[in-house]
Amino acid sequence: MLYFGKEIEPSCEYCIYYNIAENVTLHSCRKKQASVLTGSCKRFEYDPLKRKPKRILTLPQYSAEDFKL
Repeated sequence: MLYFGKEIEPSCEYCIYYNIAENVTLHSCRKKQASVLTGSCKRFEYDPLKRKPKRILTLPQYSAEDFKL
């Protein structure tokens, strides 16, 4: 089941085999077949729980004076 649409570009960040260590500089793949050029491999399997949602943009607050002519 794809929660974010059917056209998800394969990326190691969303793969079930991808692990992020506590130290941000260390990343590992259990299959160890990631391509440097594409950032994913042929064993990519989507994990929706690893996806970080985009931040919701806050709209500026307007006052009544902003709408006066």
